[in-house]
Amino acid sequence: MVNEFPPTTGGSETHNTSEVDFLCRRGHDVCVLVPRYRELLGTHQYDEETLRLLEREQWTWSSTHRVPVYETEDRGRASTLSLARMYRRLSRMHGPFDVVVAHRSHYLPSFPTARRLILTLHYMELACPNFMDAPLCSMRPDGGCDCFGQRSWWRNVKWGARRWVSERLADAIVTKYPIIAEKLVTSGLDAEKVRLVRNWVDVSAFEGSRRTWAGMPANFAEWIDAAGSVFVFLGRLIRDHGATLAVEAFLAMARQRPDARLVVIGDGLEGPALRRRVDEAGLNDRVCFLGWVQRDEVPAVLSWCEYGLATSDWDNYHWRLLEMMAAGLGIVAVDAGDTSAVIADGVTGYLCGPTVSETAAALTRAASGNGTAVRLGAAARERILRDFSPENLLAYEAILAGDAE
Repeated sequence: MVNEFPPTTGGSETHNTSEVDFLCRRGHDVCVLVPRYRELLGTHQYDEETLRLLEREQWTWSSTHRVPVYETEDRGRASTLSLARMYRRLSRMHGPFDVVVAHRSHYLPSFPTARRLILTLHYMELACPNFMDAPLCSMRPDGGCDCFGQRSWWRNVKWGARRWVSERLADAIVTKYPIIAEKLVTSGLDAEKVRLVRNWVDVSAFEGSRRTWAGMPANFAEWIDAAGSVFVFLGRLIRDHGATLAVEAFLAMARQRPDARLVVIGDGLEGPALRRRVDEAGLNDRVCFLGWVQRDEVPAVLSWCEYGLATSDWDNYHWRLLEMMAAGLGIVAVDAGDTSAVIADGVTGYLCGPTVSETAAALTRAASGNGTAVRLGAAARERILRDFSPENLLAYEAILAGDAE
């Protein structure tokens, strides 16, 4: 396994944590190798606690399964030889390995001798050369990508070589995003190698009515009971996750809906500015910033809410969206990325544009409907049970084993 965890800092890490847990419970022996790109940690907008955790040099992942975790430095393509040496070392200690799973394509040349090499993609790096700057770029029906014109010919040649090597080394290319799977095939990658395995959510963790949690504010229940509609934002308070849009849209809507409440779960660099903005608006009694909440306590917090906000203008097909749906919340989501593949407007939630006025209008639409939260939430939970169940992990296991058709 090659991935950027622990700790669990977001949806991708949650995805891979559950992946490792599943494989261990199925009787597989798992070893984790973590390449850290330390020069980029500051650009991820992690809070100080997360950065402190990321600086730890020794990890033991899962006290139950005792998964060994090793760390090396990720220097992009320059890390190929160091990763190859680490792979040989770990093969002597724990191997030989039957399967190597790599999270980024530039890791693949380090494992040419792997019996089976799987690439899992959360980005469009083999379909679009500007995948980090425009990860959800448009693509013509013929598979062409306009992003090539924004780069030098030499950078495009290097990207093309990496794509060529990746396609030949990988036995399978797995993604959880339908839009990425489609674009990988459209761009000319071998359709037989591209595999779509949707995310998975343990719905049982989100069952039950209102539940307390360790850090629950003393007057939280009374505050909720006084509300007509309760919205929740879940995620790090950073630009990419749409925290500012969520708060600004709520403040705009709250002027017409005095009974509406907003719960904010998470923290980050935008946290102080958002708290000041709510204070300036004089709506401290309508917005509750809970800060960082333990992952196993998130279902309890969600049990008090009615509508979940997915307000990134980049992509909203995240783990937190599925968790809010699993909790039976109706969703208000900006239609960005693959969101419309998950949220059906008026059925499991409301889709809107990425502006404050459009998002506020969607919030008003949600808050104005009698019984709407229950109807949307039930449909959202049904969608999770149908398409995002742990059964998807069985399909993933079959791909790892080479048994998938």
